[in-house]
Amino acid sequence: MAGLVQIAALLLQAAASDPSFAAVRALDHPDVVREGIVAEVIGLPPGVDRGEFAARVVEAEHLPSWNDGSMTSGEATGQLNYKSLTAGDGRGVVVYYSQDPGGPPTVCRLRTRQGGFTDARYRALRWCALQVGVLIPDEPGQPVAKRRSR
Repeated sequence: MAGLVQIAALLLQAAASDPSFAAVRALDHPDVVREGIVAEVIGLPPGVDRGEFAARVVEAEHLPSWNDGSMTSGEATGQLNYKSLTAGDGRGVVVYYSQDPGGPPTVCRLRTRQGGFTDARYRALRWCALQVGVLIPDEPGQPVAKRRSR
């Protein structure tokens, strides 16, 4: 089975310049699949800016924004940037990319069915970061503690 996946990835890699946003690799960890998270690597067409391409991948999802707003952009951590959009029904898409011009010519699309930052979601985020050449910690940082009232 793994051999078939590798062959398919090689065939799809040849079509990486196709603007159809075909995935060349996908994460298939059981808890990620169980939560309905889809993480896929998409090859970057030659000569295209990573951020612009990430925006086109988000737009191709045709998700209606939950607040009639536009997609958001930002920095997840260090060199890891993203474009994202969340629909009113909880579905969302985040496309991660690196600003490092020497990094892999890829972006990573993360589709979700619902909000929330679970262990599976962090696993998918970390996998995406690695696919675009950015290393993030094995575990997410601790949430900010609330101050005690005085």
